[in-house]
Amino acid sequence: MAVLLVAVLTTFFTVLVHSLLPGVIVRGVLHHIARGRGGIWFWDVILVIKFTLLALAAHFVEIALWALSFILCGEFSNFAFALYYSGVTLHDTRR
Repeated sequence: MAVLLVAVLTTFFTVLVHSLLPGVIVRGVLHHIARGRGGIWFWDVILVIKFTLLALAAHFVEIALWALSFILCGEFSNFAFALYYSGVTLHDTRR
């Protein structure tokens, strides 16, 4: 039962991380336009870089969250191994 609870909570927080990103991006674009930077190539590229780094950070949070869930479920005893496994299998659809 504890493993099921860990799985449900991990899935919930994964969805939460994904659901927070679009709002941040929309607010960032609106702020970008309000400051008069919309349509200026350099600032548009900077904006895309910022959002790409934000998405990368969000994925790293998810990887760490799943690694923690593997530790809590007893699959791994070392966080580094769990983090590696979680990162490698994040989008692995071959299974």
